[in-house]
Amino acid sequence: MDNSKSLISKYIFKTPVQKVSRIKRSIYYFDATGKSVGRLASEVVYYLSGKSNVDFTPNYDSGHIAYVYNLRYIKNEKTSLEHRDYFKHHRLPGSWTRISHREIFEKSPSRLFLLAIQKMLAKNKLRKGHLSRLKVYDLNYR
Repeated sequence: MDNSKSLISKYIFKTPVQKVSRIKRSIYYFDATGKSVGRLASEVVYYLSGKSNVDFTPNYDSGHIAYVYNLRYIKNEKTSLEHRDYFKHHRLPGSWTRISHREIFEKSPSRLFLLAIQKMLAKNKLRKGHLSRLKVYDLNYR
């Protein structure tokens, strides 16, 4: 009886742990032409965080490399351009600055997309590694 319990606990109740040497990173290319910011960002985050892998482990950085291009032609809704604002401050009293969605998009569409990706990724130590594998281009590759 004791022998069967030890065999069951030995083989069934083990959590598979991913080894760093077995991580294989693939390269994915995303064309942003005609896609909305949020839908494209959620698709990219899925691959950056490694959730597309069969052996996904949340405490290992097993994500892939993602290239996003043609961000000049990304689709923005009229309401988001007019009503969405971003805030930043420099930790000094009265240093709040408000930047509209439209201003960021006209200045740099890649910065707008990076903001969306940063807000969708998990807020932990793996975030920096995920963002380092994201390459964003707002150039024309048509």
